[in-house]
Amino acid sequence: MEVILWVLYMFTMFLYVVKSRCLTVGVSHSDMFGETYMGKLANRIVSSMDFDINQIKRSKHRTKRHFTTKYRNLECFGKDLKIKLSEDDFESIAKKKL
Repeated sequence: MEVILWVLYMFTMFLYVVKSRCLTVGVSHSDMFGETYMGKLANRIVSSMDFDINQIKRSKHRTKRHFTTKYRNLECFGKDLKIKLSEDDFESIAKKKL
């Protein structure tokens, strides 16, 4: 009886191995980190940043200090993100947005 159970167990394991080699199991998330997707994600994050200096009455220099000195909460995709920009990143974004 024990030998039959062991044979059935080994046969089941063999079938699982064959199945996993022949069929794809799970979902591949490799396309999530492609250049196109990451570019769109970065553009959406930057577009949700508040650079409207006329409405807030803050100069470009104060806006630069605001984003480069501390981590700031930014709401994007319904989630809160914490960002802190380097001065070079801020300058490249500010050229496009201001």
